Amino acid sequence: MNDEKPIFQFSATFRIKNAGRFYEEITKATGILPTDCHVSGEEITTESHNLGRSADDMWTLSSPLSDEADLSAHLRWLWNVLSPHREYLGRLIGEGVAMDISCLYKSDSDTAGFSIDSDALAVACEMNVPLEISVMIDDFSGNELDD
Repeated sequence: MNDEKPIFQFSATFRIKNAGRFYEEITKATGILPTDCHVSGEEITTESHNLGRSADDMWTLSSPLSDEADLSAHLRWLWNVLSPHREYLGRLIGEGVAMDISCLYKSDSDTAGFSIDSDALAVACEMNVPLEISVMIDDFSGNELDD
């Protein structure tokens, strides 16, 4: 039996999709610099991988908090940054611009869960955008787990 405590990691990213024509305007109107911004067809690379060409336009704002911070903290950070601009972003939604919040929960435990404080859901509720949560079970060894 493994006596080590399970590893839990979280992240949250606000995404504006397929609205490349608005990206400069969004940054100018809100004063928020995106964590990442790319347009359809652009090469996407990370420090270690070439991920190929982007299928979609994407403007993202990721929480800078440590991945050890709980998901509620990441969502609160996004809300604190976005809430002063919700009227402007709401107008973009009214014009058909797609937005969502993408979260990641990563753990080495396949039996653990997590909770989200109700006030932390304000970012999705008040912005009227979907909240997506991806769950990833990983042994953190660098090796892929068997299905």
